[in-house]
Amino acid sequence: TTTTTTTTTSSGESSNGGGGGVVYTGGIDGSIKRYDIATSTVTLIGQHSPNIEQADLVNGKKKVAVSCLGTIRNTNWIVSAGWDKKFHIWDVSKCNQNNDSNSNADAEDDGKNKTTTTAAQPLATMDLPGKAFSMDVSSDGTKIVVATSGRRNCFFDIIHQPREDGSTSSSSPPIEVKLLSDRESSL
Repeated sequence: TTTTTTTTTSSGESSNGGGGGVVYTGGIDGSIKRYDIATSTVTLIGQHSPNIEQADLVNGKKKVAVSCLGTIRNTNWIVSAGWDKKFHIWDVSKCNQNNDSNSNADAEDDGKNKTTTTAAQPLATMDLPGKAFSMDVSSDGTKIVVATSGRRNCFFDIIHQPREDGSTSSSSPPIEVKLLSDRESSL
């Protein structure tokens, strides 16, 4: 399928979800994928609007494209925003665990890339007032701004909640997202 992609590479160590030739892409179909250049492996990280029947219509077509991606430094997390008016935070390490241990994962080998097609659930999701057009993550990973249609700018506070025992198996996510401000741009 043809996809329009927005890419970002992780600048951290390979243990924090990136580095070493990893590229993340967001597709017009709403998929978020991780491409490992060294191994030619493609992993489905997640899916915006997994139930495409609930997505908004534009001129009779579904609008679910992932238009913005970013990484949160020193974590296994990537963030995405899209035309479905959603902002998500994804744990890349959980996706890898799900893909490695899930026997129902569909693997395709087209001769070039081995693709794993089991998507993870986002750690956090926030509604946006419109389609996302641009996004930026602060250098310390605690603030994110998303520019949306209707000249809206949404500012989010990302609160890391480390667990006392250091485990990642708890049912509650290790993150809290708060909307700090939603305001109209003067431009």
